[in-house]
Amino acid sequence: MSDPTFNYQDLYHVGVRTVNIDKAMADLGKSLRLTWAELQVREQPCWLPGKGLQKFPLKFTYSCEGPQHVELLESVPGAPWYGNDAPGVHHMGMWVDDVKATTERLDRKSTRLNSSHSSVSRMPSSA
Repeated sequence: MSDPTFNYQDLYHVGVRTVNIDKAMADLGKSLRLTWAELQVREQPCWLPGKGLQKFPLKFTYSCEGPQHVELLESVPGAPWYGNDAPGVHHMGMWVDDVKATTERLDRKSTRLNSSHSSVSRMPSSA
């Protein structure tokens, strides 16, 4: 068997981009029987390949139920999580021991880095 991209058991959350987070909380909460953590609103620093560090408004929440949670993000023009034309599953968040090494391994598998808290060269390594 080839080296897996990731171990599903390490999944922390599935990120879902929404056009209207309040409506998504009501609709998905009812259909999936989920309750939500307090809605968070902040400026989010975000490193983008070819553009460097940017800041975007971010409105998000996580499901209280787990162990694998649902994260809702409200779409914002220009942000990596923009997607009014295609709301739905956007990303998966994983627990990893070494962010830099994992990012480099995924890069070698031709997985595209969409955004990060910092450039790969500035990520701390646990090695």
